[in-house]
Amino acid sequence: MPGRWWPIAFVGVAVAGAEVFGGFPWWVAVATYVALGIPVLVLLLGMGRTTVVVDAAGLHAGGRTLDATDIAGATVLDGPQTRLRLGPRADPRAHVVTRGFIKPSVEVAPIDEGEVPYWLVSTRRADDLVEALRESVRIARS
Repeated sequence: MPGRWWPIAFVGVAVAGAEVFGGFPWWVAVATYVALGIPVLVLLLGMGRTTVVVDAAGLHAGGRTLDATDIAGATVLDGPQTRLRLGPRADPRAHVVTRGFIKPSVEVAPIDEGEVPYWLVSTRRADDLVEALRESVRIARS
């Protein structure tokens, strides 16, 4: 998650809190800042905790696992290509694990496209993810 989001969130909570508690006693100000600050803190921390893991079992992303033996291939997509796969060229059955602040992604094609036609995973290191997937598939099939 971009570091600039923290000061923006801080200013947003400060301004919103000042609007809400204006004219009330100090304890209302404290309660207001706590009520506004905690959800924003949880949201920011949650946005930065998404993990993508590749191991011998396969690709783990978004609470699901694509077995290494079920991976047909992986393709690196840049920002505009990712936007197309999230919008006009999207398939609603796809498993999507993206974060809007990360532009590149990897499209992973399963061997059986019946239930899930593809996985779309945003990552800052798309080439490394593709290489890790190839290695996982190689190990699983040997």
